[in-house]
Amino acid sequence: MKFPMLNYERRLWRAGVVRIAGVDEAGRGALAGPVVACAAVFSPNAASKLIKKVRDSKKLTELARERLYEDIVSAADAWDVGIVSHRLIDRINVVNASLYAMHIAVQKLAIAPQRLLLDGYFSAKALNRKFGTVTTPPECIVHGDAHVFSIAAASVIAKVTRDRLMRALHQKYPQYGLGEHKGYGTVFHYKMLRLYGPSAVHRASYYLG
Repeated sequence: MKFPMLNYERRLWRAGVVRIAGVDEAGRGALAGPVVACAAVFSPNAASKLIKKVRDSKKLTELARERLYEDIVSAADAWDVGIVSHRLIDRINVVNASLYAMHIAVQKLAIAPQRLLLDGYFSAKALNRKFGTVTTPPECIVHGDAHVFSIAAASVIAKVTRDRLMRALHQKYPQYGLGEHKGYGTVFHYKMLRLYGPSAVHRASYYLG
């Protein structure tokens, strides 16, 4: 298993770029609920202390993510989240919604970042549309949550935040099992969709079986 490293951060720190925000989202492929993004900034000291703990959120159990979440939010110099509803996802598509959630998270940071490290790939046009006001342009890193510490840390916060939202939605729509699969397309989820039809929090623009 490959673990997130500090190679990107150390290169930027050596160049005098201190305030680096890792940015990632959760929920892009789900059939229901929001997309949640997180932006998180760490000092070199905090990052060095956490590097042996932080992993891509997808590689961790739910319990491990919850525990790691507490360590990450305690250690971060700044962090915040952006949440985009299923309704807006249907209106602007999930790629634009993911970028918008990232933009919200970055704008809410208590510390203005000098550089953004984003998970995934987005076109230059799309990035400029959402992050054109940032002095240093964002850097996109494919599979960044698996390779870059700051992005992996942000992925944990985004995932835990969204999981908690989905567990709350489960209380309103228990028949779909949202608290278990968090809105993703499991066999059980599709079975319940065929039985009950979509709920008010399902994404109408997605194939729902």
